[in-house]
Amino acid sequence: MSLNTQLDNGDHEAQRLEPLVQPAMEDEKAKPVPKVPYFPTLPGARNRRNSLCALLLSFSLLILLLHRCCLRRTLPAVSSPGVKLSILPFESSFEEESTAFCSAGRIYVYDLPSRFNADLLMQCSSLVPWTDLCPALDNNGVGIALDLPSWLGAGFWYYTSQFGGEVIYHARMLEHPCRTRDPDKATAFFVPFYAGLDVARYLFVPSTPKQRDELSHMLLEWLTLQETWKRHNGRDHFLMVGRITWDFRREESSMWDKLWGRSGWGSDFFLTSEMKTPLRLIIEKSIFDGQEVAVPYPTSFHPRTDSHLVQWQAIARSAKRSLLFSYAGGPRPQFVNDFRSLLLDQCQQAINSCRSFDCSKQRCEHPLPVMELFVDSIFCLQPRGDSFTRRSIFDSLIAGCIPVFFWHRTAYLQYGWHLPANSESYSVFIERKDIRDGKQIKSILQGFSQRRIEKMRETLIASIPRFVYKVPGNSSANFRDAFDVAVDGALRLTQERIQKQR
Repeated sequence: MSLNTQLDNGDHEAQRLEPLVQPAMEDEKAKPVPKVPYFPTLPGARNRRNSLCALLLSFSLLILLLHRCCLRRTLPAVSSPGVKLSILPFESSFEEESTAFCSAGRIYVYDLPSRFNADLLMQCSSLVPWTDLCPALDNNGVGIALDLPSWLGAGFWYYTSQFGGEVIYHARMLEHPCRTRDPDKATAFFVPFYAGLDVARYLFVPSTPKQRDELSHMLLEWLTLQETWKRHNGRDHFLMVGRITWDFRREESSMWDKLWGRSGWGSDFFLTSEMKTPLRLIIEKSIFDGQEVAVPYPTSFHPRTDSHLVQWQAIARSAKRSLLFSYAGGPRPQFVNDFRSLLLDQCQQAINSCRSFDCSKQRCEHPLPVMELFVDSIFCLQPRGDSFTRRSIFDSLIAGCIPVFFWHRTAYLQYGWHLPANSESYSVFIERKDIRDGKQIKSILQGFSQRRIEKMRETLIASIPRFVYKVPGNSSANFRDAFDVAVDGALRLTQERIQKQR
């Protein structure tokens, strides 16, 4: 029995089963950046409730998948021009900032060979086999603007991939006020390698370990030749990785791996000797690896100004919440005693008190249906996702919906730099065993007084800046966001590690 299994008391839900499926977007490359309306169903599939159409669609997708698995052993040809970072040129005035402003130190951003980042971004239409990711990675990683109802506010919602953090962090690092072009002045070194975009190319098509490892090994070979790396053997280096840690810790082949014709899952990037020293900012960390720090998943909310943030906080604060609790997510019926199915069952039984949104049948990657549900809810159920964490956690936090957790590793043992220190001040924890034994979630949540609920919600709303990412390259906002918290922490931790080495 693995350590992960022991810690989670025998719950056999998958750490990773399926990717985020992004819908096709219209007018993807039109300039200026278009606003995309929300459709409750995929274009051309509005009759999906009709069982015959659904069956034919499923059969067609199966044939397409089999065709790709059998015939395409290499990456598909790029079908669109891709996207690029569009950050203003580095200004020398940044170098003149006061020492007090950059008291934590300065950051050197490597200008890596393009194969490690820019080329991958240009391949956005072919990184995964079923969709074009360019609309979700454009605009410096936040994606194209969305046209949503006026009650959600205007000008700060984007079609963002939950795995787009590498691009966002790279763009923000290029405009960081404490960035230096002189490596001798640097306290820390940022490595803008798009490891997540790289490995994603091979996760869902037949691939070999060599294919999945090749680019990351090339990156490490390049890095270790740099004098800046040799200075502290990489202890003053850090990078942001936009996928979960388990995608870079290849183990023995599972049943799913064999079904997909691959040897194990993911790459061995984090298992290499060179990766024992750099700090890794990542959307889900291994709690057993001291080199990793978890940072928030990118959501679709990206305020450009301080007023955008204040406007949304007012919306979340004044929302008339008609539901006691809600759940957005799909079940995992392929697993015995699926915990998610228990949550869905309890939600369905709590008539007029709960509403669910089944992400296995509808579009959870678009913010509108999820935010509508969460803003209308007092509590949001947050079980583990395909791995221990899920983007939905941060959707609920932004909505001012009090999260209900069932695993400590879903949030408490992950996002220590960003979440309030006192978990009871903003969330509820329920033991999974109690739910399996028949305890009703509704009765537990009804035990919270209105005064305590309001206090917890206010804690969440006040903390929203620490959960969101400002728009890179086009933001006048002054509040400190999730990126600022993460980079400040990385600088502080780097200083501590170098001092201990001395």
